[in-house]
Amino acid sequence: MKVIKLFSSVAVVMAAASVLGCQSIETDGARAEPVTRALTQWPAVTPGVKKDPVIEARVKELLSQLSLEQKVAQMIQVDLAHVTPEDITQYRIGSVLNGGGQPPNKNPDASVGEWAAYAEMLYQAAMKPEAGKVAIPLLWGTDAVHGHGNLKGATLYPHNIALGATGNADLVEEIAKATALEVAVSGIDWNFAPTVAVARDDRWGRTYESFSENPALVASLGAATVRGLQGAADTQDFLSDRRVLATAKHFIGDGGTALGDDQGHTLGDEAELIKTHLPGYISAIEAGVQTVMASYSWWQGVHSHGNTYLLTDVLKGRLNFDGIVVSDWQGMAHIEGCRIDNCPQAVNAGIDLFMIPYAPDWQAFYANTLAQVRAGDITQARIDDAVARILRVKMRARLWQKASPKQRQVTAMSEVIGDSKHRALARQAVRESLVLLKNNHVLPLNPTQRIAVVGKAAKSIATQAGGWSVTWQATDIPNAMFPGASHIYQGLQSAIQAAGGRVSYSDSAQAVGDVDAAIVVFGERPYAEMYGDIQNLDTLEFQQHNKIALQQLKVLKARGIPTVAVFLSGRPLWVNKELNAADAFVAAWLPGTEGQGIADVLLSDKHGKVQYNFTGKLPFSWPAGVCDAVINQGEAGAKPLYAVGFGLGYDSHIKPWRPLPESTQAGSYGCLMGANRPAYQAANLASHDWFFALEKKSLSRKVIDAPVAMENIKAQPLNGEAGVALQWSGKGFGRVVLRNGRPDNDFLLQYAYGAALELTVRIKQAPNLPVNAIIASGHLAATPVDITQALAALPHNQWQRLTVDLNCFTRERADMSKVDIPFGLDTEGALDIDIKDVGFSLSRAKQHITCD
Repeated sequence: MKVIKLFSSVAVVMAAASVLGCQSIETDGARAEPVTRALTQWPAVTPGVKKDPVIEARVKELLSQLSLEQKVAQMIQVDLAHVTPEDITQYRIGSVLNGGGQPPNKNPDASVGEWAAYAEMLYQAAMKPEAGKVAIPLLWGTDAVHGHGNLKGATLYPHNIALGATGNADLVEEIAKATALEVAVSGIDWNFAPTVAVARDDRWGRTYESFSENPALVASLGAATVRGLQGAADTQDFLSDRRVLATAKHFIGDGGTALGDDQGHTLGDEAELIKTHLPGYISAIEAGVQTVMASYSWWQGVHSHGNTYLLTDVLKGRLNFDGIVVSDWQGMAHIEGCRIDNCPQAVNAGIDLFMIPYAPDWQAFYANTLAQVRAGDITQARIDDAVARILRVKMRARLWQKASPKQRQVTAMSEVIGDSKHRALARQAVRESLVLLKNNHVLPLNPTQRIAVVGKAAKSIATQAGGWSVTWQATDIPNAMFPGASHIYQGLQSAIQAAGGRVSYSDSAQAVGDVDAAIVVFGERPYAEMYGDIQNLDTLEFQQHNKIALQQLKVLKARGIPTVAVFLSGRPLWVNKELNAADAFVAAWLPGTEGQGIADVLLSDKHGKVQYNFTGKLPFSWPAGVCDAVINQGEAGAKPLYAVGFGLGYDSHIKPWRPLPESTQAGSYGCLMGANRPAYQAANLASHDWFFALEKKSLSRKVIDAPVAMENIKAQPLNGEAGVALQWSGKGFGRVVLRNGRPDNDFLLQYAYGAALELTVRIKQAPNLPVNAIIASGHLAATPVDITQALAALPHNQWQRLTVDLNCFTRERADMSKVDIPFGLDTEGALDIDIKDVGFSLSRAKQHITCD
């Protein structure tokens, strides 16, 4: 029997102390020399915004007037739904955000006036006079990453990957300028954009937030976005009423994680960070960006939110960034030894403003941080630096000079929300972003013909808009939530009917009548962040709606109908079968609310003359095979199907089409095996530092909001043999997990389809409540499998082998290419069990659990 042993014959290491404790970071002089030597690798940057002596004097004066309590409160950012005006007045909270699609008053239909009124209410609460407290304007931040996505009726532009395909920095700046205006009209002063990540693995769920795999293009378009949002640095227009603060994110290397794992470990040494992942930050700082968001990712075993070297020595020191370093959503809780409400490490490392969305977490963070300053775990100087940066940015944003949100001239301009100029700009961006990958002399289509449009995606604005649209994930959003928008079929229908042609729509190719041509629209369903992480590039093969799209293309081809495929996606994917089946293939990315921009390019005028040529060029290498997730420009051995910069036009020389290989090369798990690697190779605890740990943070979809009561579970090494003895008291929830002490997941590449989780157990007290086994690939991607009946069926006090089909874990979220917890066990009931020999096997035990 071949088996991967994760936990076997090595002494158990209990890590409960490291999970429970919070320790401050040592910052003595001993590290100065090596840090100074390393910093010389990083370029010195001249910020676009020069320090103003008047502002610096005001910051110093105001800082001297603030109590420690008010300083710490300025360092906290809370979600709208978890803070009241009374809280803001009492604590003098520095910032709020509307996270995850949270609208004012929890009203998704809120008008722009309601948004502005809410901003006014919060402003007045912050500025309310109160003895012993200084009135400081509040900062409200929002994720307007491709337009003001949470505001009903706003114009939504193509996502960054599509803007990368345009290569048009002037257009990108105009889009950012229009976005800034729609954000400012709603009373908000801060946008969490642009993302300047350089995505290196297309399996990453945030690939569409990256402009390109090319660092130079990211730097160019990132700087254009900063200028568009904030205005040109050191000019009168900088952060005027029609502009908002920009955020360069996520510092640093979030696009370079191993296996494209959102919140994973960034690959490469310091030189790689500088060469690939730094250029966007250099250009953003030179353009005057005022805030930088820390990354969820890790680098060289240190989480970015707790990395003093990167945040303080590099960003604030060498790069001369003097604005706010803001955490990501609860980002500090990912640091070893930290909790959401208790993390001196992140303060000491250089985070200035903490995104702590929920109550009572933010109140607890406030109290804990005060105590840590008074105890000397955090210095007063670090607090003063953080608050000085917050005050400096608020002053540069003219928050003291501007009227209150409701009284500003700009907030009276409600008509700019989704106005015709902005929609025309978005439509232009759609036209310029389309990339023609194949054209067997079919396009452009003459609109005087009979044309069928096929596929539900053609009528779904949410599908074409992608994530960060109305809600965070943008799933199941009806078209009514996008007033004024046009879906792809509407654009085609309008143009074809105006030219005198006939157009029809059908969900199915079988229902298509006698037509001259057909357009099939299909692609990825909406997603955002880690929910978009995929295992391999043949994802479409396993999604029923895309299987249907391929069938439709084949049915139309068999009937001899010229067929155009319009592919909606947030990344390049392996679509060889669809490329073969279509006569023309268009990568349309995620075009936003202005679907008619696609008709502009696909259709000629009624005389057959081209209206708009294809000008879009690939910002990412397009895969030739299922396993080509990392084939970036300039990398040795990269052989993409289409290289960065590829894109046909109507004037291109078209070569005869040669059918592409359609084999998936051993299926979705085949890529994980490597070319000449054995399917199973022994990997034990000693060589991979796996250890059992009591888990302090929940792995549920509630993320990390459910603390585990440690007194409910005991764990200790077995007496006289390898293994661990686990006892649950039955007084509440408890979990034990297998963790890796360092980012060494090479053995995970040995996983193969058909394997099972294997463990050897000895039951001493049967469970009285459900028991779940867990495999997790990221903190949101834990899939529990109920093993209660199998455990209850085992005889007591005898070692027994138990196996669980890996399909039970992969059917929902666990991605076997990105596992960071290969085994966990939890229950709320009483349980007494010994465990040893945890691993993966191709064989099946007598007690084998399947999930059909």
